[in-house]
Amino acid sequence: MHVPGVASSGLNSTEIAEVMNYIVELWGDKTADYTPFTKEEVNQLRAIDIADVVSYRREIAEQYKKEGKEVADYPWP
Repeated sequence: MHVPGVASSGLNSTEIAEVMNYIVELWGDKTADYTPFTKEEVNQLRAIDIADVVSYRREIAEQYKKEGKEVADYPWP
């Protein structure tokens, strides 16, 4: 839930779950097992402190590449 426009959106956890589910259902990987986000899961994820978001996103991008998923170039240094 540490995505630009989500973390500072002012939406509550139920609303964030609904938005994230909409995005995954519309553009997500349909071959993957999909379990919709819940309010409780969003609460747990929002409570995790990510000290360096850029490094964290790079780690996720590398993980996706290893899984053979297409990843856009990451613009930050």
